[in-house]
Amino acid sequence: MHLYLSTNAGPRTLLLLSRPPPATGGTSKALVLRAPERKGSLQAIVELLDVDEVELREYRILEAGREIGGVLGLVAVGNDMFLAVIVASVPLPPLLPNQPVRRILSVAFHSLTTSTFDTLPIDPQTGFPLPPTADPSEYQPDGQTYYATTSVAGAGAYEPHPCAALRKLVEAGTFYYADGLWDITTRLAERVKRRKRGAEDWEACDERFVWNMRLAEPLLEWRKGLREEERRVFDECRFLVLAIQGAVIVHPLPSAAAGPATLALISRLSWKRAGTRFNARGIDDDGEVANFVETETLFSTPSVAFSYLQVRGSIPLFWEQQGMQAFGQKIQITRPYLAAQPAFERHFLGILELYHAIHVLNLLGQKETEAVLTASYTQHLSALARGATSTSDVSFDNLDFHAVVRMLGHEGLKAELRRLGGVRSRGEEFGWTTVDLERHEVVMRQNGVFRTNCLDCLDRTNFVQDILSRWHLEDFLSSIHSPWGRVDALWGAHRHLWAENGDALSRIYAGTGALNTSYTRTGRKTLAGMFSDATKSISRAYVNNVTDKSKQVAIDMFLGNLSSQRPVTIFDPINDSIRAALHAKLPEYSTTRRVNVLAGTYNLNGQVPTESLLPWLFPNPSEPEPDIIALAFQEIVQLTPQQIMNTDPEKRRIWEKFILDTLEMRADKKSEYLILRSEQLVGLALILLVKQELSSKIRVVEGTTKKTGLKGMSGNKGAAGIRLQYEDTTFCFLSAHFAAGHSNIEERNNDYWTISQGLHFLKGKTIDSHDNIIWCGDFNYRIDLPYERAVDLAQRDEYSELHKHDQLQRARATRGVFAGYEEAPMRFRPTYRFDNGTDTYDTSEKRRIPAWTDRILYRGENLELKCYASADLRASDHRPVYGTLSAEIRIIDKAKREALARQLHDDLVKTQPGEVLDEKLKRLALSHQVNGADPAPQLPPPSEDIQNWWSGPDRSPAALVARALARPPVLSDPFDDSDDEWDKPSLPSPTVPEQRRKPPAPPIPLASKPVVPRKPAGLAGV
Repeated sequence: MHLYLSTNAGPRTLLLLSRPPPATGGTSKALVLRAPERKGSLQAIVELLDVDEVELREYRILEAGREIGGVLGLVAVGNDMFLAVIVASVPLPPLLPNQPVRRILSVAFHSLTTSTFDTLPIDPQTGFPLPPTADPSEYQPDGQTYYATTSVAGAGAYEPHPCAALRKLVEAGTFYYADGLWDITTRLAERVKRRKRGAEDWEACDERFVWNMRLAEPLLEWRKGLREEERRVFDECRFLVLAIQGAVIVHPLPSAAAGPATLALISRLSWKRAGTRFNARGIDDDGEVANFVETETLFSTPSVAFSYLQVRGSIPLFWEQQGMQAFGQKIQITRPYLAAQPAFERHFLGILELYHAIHVLNLLGQKETEAVLTASYTQHLSALARGATSTSDVSFDNLDFHAVVRMLGHEGLKAELRRLGGVRSRGEEFGWTTVDLERHEVVMRQNGVFRTNCLDCLDRTNFVQDILSRWHLEDFLSSIHSPWGRVDALWGAHRHLWAENGDALSRIYAGTGALNTSYTRTGRKTLAGMFSDATKSISRAYVNNVTDKSKQVAIDMFLGNLSSQRPVTIFDPINDSIRAALHAKLPEYSTTRRVNVLAGTYNLNGQVPTESLLPWLFPNPSEPEPDIIALAFQEIVQLTPQQIMNTDPEKRRIWEKFILDTLEMRADKKSEYLILRSEQLVGLALILLVKQELSSKIRVVEGTTKKTGLKGMSGNKGAAGIRLQYEDTTFCFLSAHFAAGHSNIEERNNDYWTISQGLHFLKGKTIDSHDNIIWCGDFNYRIDLPYERAVDLAQRDEYSELHKHDQLQRARATRGVFAGYEEAPMRFRPTYRFDNGTDTYDTSEKRRIPAWTDRILYRGENLELKCYASADLRASDHRPVYGTLSAEIRIIDKAKREALARQLHDDLVKTQPGEVLDEKLKRLALSHQVNGADPAPQLPPPSEDIQNWWSGPDRSPAALVARALARPPVLSDPFDDSDDEWDKPSLPSPTVPEQRRKPPAPPIPLASKPVVPRKPAGLAGV
């Protein structure tokens, strides 16, 4: 297969020319990908043509004529669209007869929208492009690392290619694909079963392990619209490949008296919760866990094959390790038992459906950090085992790996494993899979798997899985009376395979090879091995704390998880029409309901709880109890020089217990509450509580922090944020503390900009990524009046006059802070600063001017504030503030949506008497092309280590402020006496978002005729 680029002046076109597949009778096929004419559109045009339909003289070959291994897919970076192709790979020995595998060595990303990143000559000595004046004839072209730019540095300067990080990720040597029409993503038993049924591999791949699924999705959806014969030709041409990440190690065994045989091991890493060691931990709300790997040991002779499956994965709880990590882990369980149980059950029900039965082997130790996880894990597993459909579905054993090795050595660990009743009995019960290769039949099927874990699911886990694999292979060889069981070369190869597997998986997740591999390879512990392990531990500490951030961004970009990424689509008038109709018919397959939210903020001034919080948490007992309670605290600890550089959670835990006790002992209790998530940054804390019965409806709960004190080095000022998804609606809650000092207005404004643009959740999510956003905090904006005047107005409840001199109102009007947010009028006295325990404003020597420092602002299309007030609690020198809000959440019925989509599809392809479907589709295509709208709104490019989208010249705080000032918000005086409805909050008019415009219609192709979609074989892309 070769790649070509059109030399015509029309839309940019790439062409892949295949070798002749058997189904075409010796005719090559061309896959043509054409860019849209409208700038900024990410909708490609794709056609499958016979080679004689293409004028190759109008194309030039790319990649210096190198053979292309296949297409990984399409990816968008900023406003540009790239085609990812494999340009170099190395063959491995076949896993089984007629099942060859290739490891990816090199990939290329060719732009479909611009020539900016086209091939440049690279100096092979330095790896940098040659100057434009150099003679390129002596060098191999490679424009995939750097490209020319006319940026500030001037013409002739070079910058990293937008896909350089993606290329580095895929070229790490851990990506593999099947060299032929067999499915590398599924285990042996499933492949044999599908072969008997005649099912298509493309349709039945195990999506969990297809790492380029997001890149390949547009082409896979386009493929579904092809006629059956065209699909077969497309597959046989092998234009598109499905790649896994993990390890594939194959060891052909020498032919001896035992006959020829092959020992292989394949580890498939799931991409569902992908990430590096300290960026991806535990479980998510979909039940996906970090570092989940399915490992299959394969042994085959010409007549029979053995397969033994094991899985590993992070402990399926909500837990994190934040901050600098060296050799001691600081583990935080971020969601309590009841809130975590739904996701825990989803995880185990999912793997029970796949593997039928599970025995959990937990290798965590009894050290303080690991013991916390073990205790919680055991509690969840015990509850799950009690509720399982069969008592044999789920079982577990805990084994302190490090303690056993310290006392008995590694050999003693094997004996200890055999003594575990669950391991022994479940191993015999689960068995293994045996396949008759001559008749292609499954003779014996494995009936369950061991799920092994340690903290990282690397070194300890790999060691134990090696032992289990060997035991079952020994039993299999004994059961068929094979002489291979007595051949030392087999067991030497087995040790080598598992050592290589441990190294490969460890490099992916932790950045270095595995520990203990010297023992795995040789069967003994050596001094050199101990030195090697020490070196790897130091390297891990550096990699995990310094370089993993950029690698995580590359992983998220490759998987399409960055919030700034736009999806690539392929022009398809049928599915485009269906998507547009579904959007218009949203109420037909979804419902809405309102939920009550209480948001509160309280600067504690370092105090411990001494008075009832009910006036703050339940200010109006006659109102319905809130479904969600978000409590923001500031100065939960005294902000001393010793405290501001570290976060001490003890005070937060005291307040959490006091809040739960208050809720438990309240009169007329109607609901039970649980703490869904807490987040703390030094003196800042954000505690999120929900009704227990609603916890199963809430997903994707994440927390993060952003420091702003001492130019971002100190956490005495900053913000803590928590995001969640309630049904199909997202929320973001923030607790913030801005710079103090009456005159430090600009510092406070800068704190806002730093937080609003710099606070990030996982997968590139930002504050603005959510449907509903609520800021709570001590923003420290003051009132610009003399002390006596401000006190007098406050005591006489003259709020209108105070409001005119409020710094935050002026900053919003003139500096653009909190643009688009709403705040109800303050019809309560300034909440700062009182003498502790009194209603008297500050009588100290400083005589601080009363101010509304404690505020709540919000944004959401269907978010309504019902009450905004302060509570009469006097333990601190601030008064707590609360807001009760009503939010509309949407619940999408996915079954109804699918049924409606199929109905729309059937209506589109249905023809009237005498009407030809191709003609109808041609008219539909023309309609899309003629009535197309402008491109979708442009989004900023993803952030990088060197340059972030918010730090460019047009995204600096000054530039953002200038744009806000160009159209300053009109903030009416809510205390104007002309308001007839004084008892209702006269909120500022919400900012009306600009109408989202439909994506552009693609251009008419070069041949000046509309693209006529093929007659669809079924619903696709909905």
